Amino acid sequence: MKTILVEDNIAEARLTQFAYSAVAPTTELVHCNSGTSFFETLEKTPPETIAYILLDLNMPAISGFDVLKMLAAHKEWSWLPTIVLTSSSNQKDILASYELGANAYVTKPILMDDLNKIIAHIHKFWGEENRLPGYAGF
Repeated sequence: MKTILVEDNIAEARLTQFAYSAVAPTTELVHCNSGTSFFETLEKTPPETIAYILLDLNMPAISGFDVLKMLAAHKEWSWLPTIVLTSSSNQKDILASYELGANAYVTKPILMDDLNKIIAHIHKFWGEENRLPGYAGF
């Protein structure tokens, strides 16, 4: 199973990749540096091979909010677990994310040890414990 990281900031993407290598070394983490590259990746990736999506909100062109809207509009992708992982702790962003279909909302921590803990918790639940419906392509 793959985890897809949608993050335009290369430094933050590398930190997240480093955290995965520390806490979930066997996870295939696919990095998409924009909403556009994310949807290109989705087009080529069987949905049943995706465990969950980590999504940043603050991206140019196609924002994380736009990604959530577009996921919800596609029956074959709408069921994919999507965890917003962003720097914003704004209550309006949190509410909007859930209203648009996010399954969880996590604010990025400042310290690497905290990022490792968060990634470990996210992966433990969404990557190991959570059960997906197989392929939900109706």
